[in-house]
Amino acid sequence: MSWEAVTGDRAAIFKTQLMREVSSGHALFPILNRIDVVAIDDASDDVLAIDPDNADEAHVVHLTWQTAPDPTPEWPHTYVLRMSEIEKTLGVIVRRDPTSLPQVRN
Repeated sequence: MSWEAVTGDRAAIFKTQLMREVSSGHALFPILNRIDVVAIDDASDDVLAIDPDNADEAHVVHLTWQTAPDPTPEWPHTYVLRMSEIEKTLGVIVRRDPTSLPQVRN
């Protein structure tokens, strides 16, 4: 995987797509409005999303680029990583700065 940080307009594009794909039955639906997309893996269409209110977890979501929510709550496929596992699992470091969005370094 080749993860890269995203910010600004680029992060907003992926967040918009994530919001488009998540249905009301999906695990991310309750926190969808407050999560931030901070990194992407172009090779797999995965995004790394974090909830500013939960410093312990991050969500890896496989976008499908559908134009509407999938009727099954399993999609888009999502798994949770503890923040302490991200560097080992994804090869990126997420730094949380209390005055800004998290930063991702390869």
